[in-house]
Amino acid sequence: MFTTNPVLLADVKSGNEMSWFKFRDTYRPLIYHCAKEYGVAPADFAEVEQNVLVTFFNAVEKFEYDPKKGKFRTYFGKVIYSCIIKYRREKYGSKENVPVEEAILSGEDDFEKKWEEEYKQHLCFLAMQRAKEELPPEELEVFELFAMQGISPALIAAQKKLSLATVYNYRSRVIAALKRYIRELKMNGDDDYEMF
Repeated sequence: MFTTNPVLLADVKSGNEMSWFKFRDTYRPLIYHCAKEYGVAPADFAEVEQNVLVTFFNAVEKFEYDPKKGKFRTYFGKVIYSCIIKYRREKYGSKENVPVEEAILSGEDDFEKKWEEEYKQHLCFLAMQRAKEELPPEELEVFELFAMQGISPALIAAQKKLSLATVYNYRSRVIAALKRYIRELKMNGDDDYEMF
């Protein structure tokens, strides 16, 4: 089960080692995705991840979560992008034609919009990972064929030797589970994303 962010943050801040590992494992795919998106070489993903986590770790003692001041995910996104900027500066320096900040953050509104999309994709990724651990493989396979590959329910039913009702039931069960997982994953409880 995933811990909600305020609880996880409090545990990380208190020095709970297991919570720190959970925090790292939760955010690693998002850090890697952002690094890839902004030109970090795959061989350097771990270096960027380490810089992000060290930066956050150094700030966590002073960090006070207050939902009135903004969302944690926005704050953490800025930590990720500032570490990517730092990496690119160190790696490429003045070789880049466009200043790094402009290339990555072409404006606060662009950052917010792009970050919200990255975050939504991250939640979907984590929910799908959990689904693969907890749901029957046959249900997941039917869901992927139907909802993600767009194969007709009738064709899936024929190929899998299932009734059409079963195909629809499997799809519905997986969607319900993914929605539940995403609700549990939402960081601040103030998101209203409808992903399915």
